[in-house]
Amino acid sequence: NAHKSEKLKKENDMLKLKISNILNTGSNNFNSQKRVLKASLLIMNAKNWDNYVKILKEDCKALFNVDIININSNHKKLINYNNQKNLKEIDSKISNKFFINNNHINLQNREEYLSMFFPLIYKKIKSNILFKININKKYFLIISFGSKNKEKFSIKQGSELITFFVKVCENKIQNLINQK
Repeated sequence: NAHKSEKLKKENDMLKLKISNILNTGSNNFNSQKRVLKASLLIMNAKNWDNYVKILKEDCKALFNVDIININSNHKKLINYNNQKNLKEIDSKISNKFFINNNHINLQNREEYLSMFFPLIYKKIKSNILFKININKKYFLIISFGSKNKEKFSIKQGSELITFFVKVCENKIQNLINQK
């Protein structure tokens, strides 16, 4: 009887732990959805290019709790627009190296390219994610989120919400470019 009781107690504890993990994951997913949707609304309401960049660099930095967001592009007009200091030029060939098979997300966290996307603080960045935002067939942005927390971004994490955010960013920048 005591053996059965002990066995049931262990099974019960395991079940409680599993339920707790499921609830914790659900809560984290809900919070992630909330952040992505809020960031998407901010992006969709950007009035102009400068506002779009500000939302990405400042609002999204706070919303996604990252240490730095940098933006690179191969579109010289955008880089030079209003003496834009928030954009760095990047060669088109580099895009093909980081975004294979038309993938818009790179979660590889490879140290050899940290200095390219986070030139001032690359030694402090422990995890990152790169997004490719297509402006048209020729031009693009690469938005890089960097974190000092090595657990922040992982190749294991789901990308559905991130893909949604990338599409929102793409649609908005295409609208802003067409307004000019």
